Amino acid sequence: MTVPRDIHTPTGCALLRKVAIDCMTGADGVTFDPARLSGAIGTVVFLSLAIANWPRFDPVEFGTGYGVLATGIGALIKLKQDTEPKP
Repeated sequence: MTVPRDIHTPTGCALLRKVAIDCMTGADGVTFDPARLSGAIGTVVFLSLAIANWPRFDPVEFGTGYGVLATGIGALIKLKQDTEPKP
């Protein structure tokens, strides 16, 4: 049995690519935003380091560090909001 899909609905890798691009581009969906891009890279590096230090993993330190990282990314995006290209 196959599930009917709309031909314009992205699936699998195309959906993941669309989500990744939407997370790293500005309001127009075309221009890559340095704040969002550095936030995505910082998140990947942070999670990689947390996995690399798995035997000494402390959930409280991880949660605190990730919370500070997410707050910083949000502040960067908010400060840059007025300079983003309009769609």
